[in-house]
Amino acid sequence: MKSKIFVFILFILKFQAAFGQNEKLNCNYFLSGSFYTCYLTISNPNGFDGFAGVNGTHTGSYTDNDVKNITIYVSSNSVSTNIPSILCEKFKNVATISLNRIGIKKIGVNSFKRCSKIQRINLENNMINEIHEQAFADNLELQFIEFSGNNMTTLHENLFKNLTKLLNLDFCSNLISDLPENIFKNLKNLKSLSLCWNQISYLKFGWFKILGNLQTLNLGTNKIAVLQQDIFKPLSSTSTILLNNNKLKAIHCESFGVQPKLTTINLYGNEIFAFDEQFIDDTGIVSIFMTDNVCISKNIYDSTQARESMRADLKKCLENYQKLITRILKARVISLEGNVEEFNKKFQDITIENNYFSTNIQHLLDDNKLLHSQIANLTKESQDLRDINSEQNVRISNLEEDKQKLEEALEKLESTIEVLLEQNEALNSTIAFQKVLIDELINEIKRLDSNMEVIARKGDELEETIEEFLRDREEMDEKLKSIIKIFKIISTEMECANGIN
Repeated sequence: MKSKIFVFILFILKFQAAFGQNEKLNCNYFLSGSFYTCYLTISNPNGFDGFAGVNGTHTGSYTDNDVKNITIYVSSNSVSTNIPSILCEKFKNVATISLNRIGIKKIGVNSFKRCSKIQRINLENNMINEIHEQAFADNLELQFIEFSGNNMTTLHENLFKNLTKLLNLDFCSNLISDLPENIFKNLKNLKSLSLCWNQISYLKFGWFKILGNLQTLNLGTNKIAVLQQDIFKPLSSTSTILLNNNKLKAIHCESFGVQPKLTTINLYGNEIFAFDEQFIDDTGIVSIFMTDNVCISKNIYDSTQARESMRADLKKCLENYQKLITRILKARVISLEGNVEEFNKKFQDITIENNYFSTNIQHLLDDNKLLHSQIANLTKESQDLRDINSEQNVRISNLEEDKQKLEEALEKLESTIEVLLEQNEALNSTIAFQKVLIDELINEIKRLDSNMEVIARKGDELEETIEEFLRDREEMDEKLKSIIKIFKIISTEMECANGIN
């Protein structure tokens, strides 16, 4: 009988230990400087988010409400694929959370929901590939977000919607290739934006539209080949732009606009062979990092802003830019669609021979001061082209010899229209059939919506059941402890009884 009771007690102890051995959450509390800190140890490889509490004993009279920092205990070998919501539920006044190198993969809607006073989130060097759209919705005091060294490919358009106090945003060393046009639209106080070491090849105007207070922009080590006209024009407070290790071939002043506060630009490791001299005059540039480029491979400094030494160092680049513009100006065939403004006021010599102007053109190069112009063999009486330049007006129209070509084209067009009408009839039949399928699909979606409502209700019921289970589990733990005590007493009494016998 005694041996059976002993075996039963061992079974209970092992069961109790095994029940929670996979998930552990513990704080070692220390006063670090003036901040009371939780040095966290976590073992949560399966992303469990049902922790009932955090183990650990406070120092002195400090409580959960005094904890300002949560950081990983360096030698703990901690691991977790998520951020348990219990951290923000327990430490409501925390200002900084730093959970680096623990394998986090996902930021959920509740990860920081209760951290209403948090100012800095540092989750560098994890494996994060998903951040919920509302992950920061309740963190209105947030000033620093540091997510470098993760696996993000893009970010949700509304992710930073409420973060009007954000100062620093760092998503370097991810896999980002594109971002929504208006993702930074509310970050009017942002001082530093870092998107280096990503896969970005194209910049969007909406990204920088509201960033008038930005001081540092880091776009280094991406795949950017072209800087569009006026792309950086809104950055009126920016002093440093890093564009190193991209695929840029030429620097145009129109990309930046007038930027008197821009003092440093890093263009190291590009393919730059031409540099617009106007950029030097329109900015407050002091340092240009140009190592490993085509036209120059050295860094340039001009603390006096005399500009002559800078022009001397960039001589080959500046000459190449003038040659580039000249080649464009003398081109016999060139498309200026959407680009006329970029070259306006630079044309001095242009040849327009044996060309045909669309009747939609009204003004051509009217802001240029042409020194030489060859305008031969153009159509004679255009109804729409009004200006070739600011000093002369020429009326042109279709040449007589073009009429025959137009008539032939018209015949082909009529034949094409007949074919299209036949195809249109067949398409109408297909559309009618597709409409029937769409109606069926809509009905199916309505049925699924109804099922989803049922599932949602079941989910709520399941959540209540889980909460009840957790409460029952706590009660069971207490009862098991009582049973163990009773068994120990019985065992002791039995030993005494055996001794008497």
